[in-house]
Amino acid sequence: MVGANCEHIDQQGRTPIFYACLGGQAHTLSVMVTELNCKIMHTDKLGRTALHCAAFGGYIACIEVLIMKADCLIHKEDLDQFTPIHIACERGKYDCVKYLLKCGAAVNAFARIDDCTPLSCAQANGHQQ
Repeated sequence: MVGANCEHIDQQGRTPIFYACLGGQAHTLSVMVTELNCKIMHTDKLGRTALHCAAFGGYIACIEVLIMKADCLIHKEDLDQFTPIHIACERGKYDCVKYLLKCGAAVNAFARIDDCTPLSCAQANGHQQ
């Protein structure tokens, strides 16, 4: 990764860290965060963070890396007021939801735009577990 520009922003407002999270590349993410000092608080054009992306894929190892560096990301809302746990619930990522709750995610986080909590997001998408 020598010479890599970890702060490059694409048309969606995403940096390479977002794509490491979307691909479940926890080791790559760890190198980017610890050795290259890539910023993890960046938000894309939808207000999402890399943690939202990791929750989307259910990649617990990526979530661990991000939360160890900045646990405040767990409560970060996107432009639709969805937190990472909303995303994980919506996608049916049960193990990810359990891990986010263990890390302090707000089970009653309310997204006013869709009038939903993480639980109602899960139910609306057919995830009953």
